Amino acid sequence: MAGLDTVTESASYTTASQAGALIMAAQGNLSHSPPSNWACYDSVGANAAGNSNIGLGVNGLRAMDAYMQDSGASNTRVGHRRTMLYPQLREIGSGDIPSAAGNSPSNVLHVFDSNLWSTRPTVRETTGFVAWPPSGYVPAQTVWGRWSFSLARANFSAATVSVTSDQGPVAVKVLDRIQANGNGLIAPEASIVWAVNGDNGSARFPEPANGDECYDVSVANVTSNGNALAPFNYTTCVLDTDWIPGSTSSGSSANQSSMAAVCPSSTYGAWTPTCWSAATLRSQRFADVVESWQQLPVAWLVANGITTGINATQFDPNGLITRAQAATFIWRLAGSPAPSRTAPRFNDVGNWEYYTDAVRWMAENTITTGVGGGNFGPNRLATRAQLVTFLWRLVDRPAVGSAAQFGDLTADWQSGPVGWAASVKVTTGTSATTFDPDTPVTRGQAAAFLARLATALG
Repeated sequence: MAGLDTVTESASYTTASQAGALIMAAQGNLSHSPPSNWACYDSVGANAAGNSNIGLGVNGLRAMDAYMQDSGASNTRVGHRRTMLYPQLREIGSGDIPSAAGNSPSNVLHVFDSNLWSTRPTVRETTGFVAWPPSGYVPAQTVWGRWSFSLARANFSAATVSVTSDQGPVAVKVLDRIQANGNGLIAPEASIVWAVNGDNGSARFPEPANGDECYDVSVANVTSNGNALAPFNYTTCVLDTDWIPGSTSSGSSANQSSMAAVCPSSTYGAWTPTCWSAATLRSQRFADVVESWQQLPVAWLVANGITTGINATQFDPNGLITRAQAATFIWRLAGSPAPSRTAPRFNDVGNWEYYTDAVRWMAENTITTGVGGGNFGPNRLATRAQLVTFLWRLVDRPAVGSAAQFGDLTADWQSGPVGWAASVKVTTGTSATTFDPDTPVTRGQAAAFLARLATALG
């Protein structure tokens, strides 16, 4: 989409990047120059870190989105994005560590290859620039509030940016200017970065509401080696995915643009559902929720008061949830019913914790029996099997479905809940044959489980 040549994976870069990602995950910290006393230190991995984009709390495709988004006050230069869009880049390598108890996921993406100072190749734009979002049509899910424009040997110290939509001029705030020194090259290239959504541009760009929206961009007053350059003009059109055939199908939330309001007619032993509010992708406000299968479930949780995120702009979809948090999500899903005065108590659940009523109500309705010894284990990480079991008990333990396709279940008690969850599409597993029952559940996975349950009940 950016108009650059293709890149290929280097096996040696990927091996080194994997070693670097392990250092970051094990240490729980990021550094382009990790010291030798860091956990799992490896000189090859440390060298990779110095030539890479590095991320903690994200991996895989989520890391790529995070690098392109480049949110946060320290990333106004969008350096991660610019290294990925550097025209000379030909070989990359990527290393990933998944989340697990005791460590966050991590990624190391090798972006400075042996072609770093090679001759700049021809790019798609005849005037030589590289922009994000680029000219042409771009899916809304790949557009963020920070827009960037890069050009070799350019000086943007006096440059101006204007953006115009079909409705007229759009407010623009220049966030950073990265200059070339004289006629020399810098890597990544000289750039100007601006915000188009009224703040520092960290948030996702609003998805179009009524069809594709096109923006005419003009970058003027750019110089190169003291010479004035003609204005650069291009048009980028943000696709309204609601208008793409099939985008409103009733299948996976990854293919949906909205969830309708749901008013289940069934009643259950512990609770009686009322109605849940509708949610749309446009209402998803968290900058760190970038993977399509997470976005609508998270928006639905927020719309129904089940969570407000960890702050105003972050949901932490890859963060792990405790048993107390799992209980609270389920309790709020059920309408936050009050436990009776005689509801069971656990030794490790105080009287005034945010999760006290949730845990006591679940215990009163045998949705949980605790972890033994009179304890609930509120600060223990909840596993995927435990969360699915809580949901199964919430709807009166239906004897439907089979978990036979999942060959990695580790206890008999998991079969009924997991089989039911698969049969009603609360889960599809982590692959066609695995469920990962004992792996801690992430906040994004929990959101998906709860939103899919609501759909199934409706």
